[in-house]
Amino acid sequence: LGNQSKELEDLENDVKQWQRAEQIREFVKAKVRYGLANPDKINSYTELRQWVKRSYAYADALDPVLKIKCDKSL
Repeated sequence: LGNQSKELEDLENDVKQWQRAEQIREFVKAKVRYGLANPDKINSYTELRQWVKRSYAYADALDPVLKIKCDKSL
């Protein structure tokens, strides 16, 4: 049960990290939608694009789904 308990704890942590990554992605999408709908509120589309790129990279770094390691013989 020791290994199984650790696996379940890891699973719970992965789910939390995945949810956080998804929240960040949804927030970024909302901010971009707002910016497109309100162009007068955007100082620089270049800065917005750079922020989006950094934000998605951060979300990807958090996302355990993108870090799956498995035995290829499965």
